[in-house]
Amino acid sequence: MRKLACPILRGVAAAGIVASFTTATVGAEIIALDRPDPDLGTASNAVPSSPVKCDVQLSGAIEPGDADRFKTVVSTLKQDHRGRTIFVCLNSKGGNVREALAIARYIRWLGPDPTRNLTFVAGFDSAIVTIVDAHSTCASACTFIFLAGSALTSPARFLHPKGRLIFHASFLSFNPDVLQLLFAQDRDRLQRDLDQLYGDGLEDFRQIIDLFNSAPTRRGDLIAPWVRPSLFLESFAHDPAELLCIDNVDQVGRWNIQLLGISVPKQVNKPMLRNVCENAFYWRQDTSALQPKGLSNEELPVFFPPLDQDIGGRNVWSEGFDFRGTVVGRNYAQCVVEMTTDAPVKVFYTNSSDRPVSIIESAAASAFLAPNTVLSDLDADPNRLDAPSVDPASGKQSMVEFRTYQNRTMSGCNLSRLSESDLDNCKKACEVTAECSAYSFNKVERVCELKHTLTAVRIDPLWSTGVRVSISGETLPSSRRALVLTSPLPEPRGEHFGRDLIGEQKQVLSLSSRDQCANACAYDNNCLGYSYFDQDAPRDSGQCQLFSDISDVHPGYGYSEVKRQQ
Repeated sequence: MRKLACPILRGVAAAGIVASFTTATVGAEIIALDRPDPDLGTASNAVPSSPVKCDVQLSGAIEPGDADRFKTVVSTLKQDHRGRTIFVCLNSKGGNVREALAIARYIRWLGPDPTRNLTFVAGFDSAIVTIVDAHSTCASACTFIFLAGSALTSPARFLHPKGRLIFHASFLSFNPDVLQLLFAQDRDRLQRDLDQLYGDGLEDFRQIIDLFNSAPTRRGDLIAPWVRPSLFLESFAHDPAELLCIDNVDQVGRWNIQLLGISVPKQVNKPMLRNVCENAFYWRQDTSALQPKGLSNEELPVFFPPLDQDIGGRNVWSEGFDFRGTVVGRNYAQCVVEMTTDAPVKVFYTNSSDRPVSIIESAAASAFLAPNTVLSDLDADPNRLDAPSVDPASGKQSMVEFRTYQNRTMSGCNLSRLSESDLDNCKKACEVTAECSAYSFNKVERVCELKHTLTAVRIDPLWSTGVRVSISGETLPSSRRALVLTSPLPEPRGEHFGRDLIGEQKQVLSLSSRDQCANACAYDNNCLGYSYFDQDAPRDSGQCQLFSDISDVHPGYGYSEVKRQQ
């Protein structure tokens, strides 16, 4: 944490994801563990075993002096390893951002070091790979160290599906009474301290950008920054009381984070090929593969052309692949997936003439999974990619007390995601799951999300959230994001032409346009959504129905929007 120089004014300047979750002042524990035989592996062997054999363990709060201690420990190991990869396991909830950046800079070889070897001669320089193992947490400032993980020329940072990687937004935290007192007594001093705080925060941002954006790397044949800026932008965009938990496949794929213990399947099917093509298409543009797309993935045609057929100037004789599949997509004429034993999966896109319209890139194992797959649901078996569901009826049930937040959702930090559920089973699933701190249930999609970490709640009338009282005895903070009207679901096809909200009607108005109805809801603090039926609707024509509570959304003839914090 960064604190103001003034001893009276207690504050924190957290540049984006740098604020600590802990108030401990003791430095991190940095120890070298029993080393495997240094002859086993070289600098190119940057994939950790499962279970992990750590060379260095960093745990606890990061404090000044830890960077020097880390360099001492790792430098000693490098002398013995002579090019063998050094695996650094992390279990820290944060601490001093400048110290964490110093450690990250050492790992990336960007900082001044008299022993620095820019040529990375094989057999002499060691890759320093970072790992967040199962049941470990890397949060706040620790995430900088994790993101620096390096296989010398490309990122090498591994997250176990049951590990926790947590970012959060910038914030300033003051004691209001002390702030008011200082403002009344010494305004000039307060201004100087705030200016210094602001300047230090900007300097932290500069160091982050310089560290992670100055040396591009490759994703297959695609040139990309070491860390894509969207990761930081996403965390900065969150409300200060919220968290960005890396908890699904879309996040690890988009931000080039490897999953520990998950490898490319030996046999692939049509759903997997659709996932690879769609995920790779959006991730290469640094956008989320979860965005609404229109057609469902199940409707995208998949083909298995002969291996000797020429596609994009490539065939089995020229490239040596032993499997190939193609997918006809929404935004491209054809996606081509080539697989070869013990080689990276290759993906590229063609136009209608089978000419490549994209460079060839490698697809990680995560690309074969549906983007909304929750990491904790993944089986550790590298050849099993389905997610086991939680059985609420299993195990001994206990009387767990929940504090309920109606019309609220808790974004991210998912422990598990259950489909085809109901509110009672969602609550029971959290009761029997020891790691579950809260649940959020979607009334419309019937989806239950179990949460491993508490964060702020957002207004969303399609959701209901419950928090274990034993975990948090106090009321959770609410997101300060603005309320906006947004359509809850895509328009249905078939005999119905819209969506009708179901719930407690606050008021029914006769209005001549949908805009008037939307404005009536927007300016009413008690209105959570509306359904408007135009003059040509088969029923309720000209009606504007305002709702103070929403229990469901049905196919119908109205145009509906709800209020959400976005």
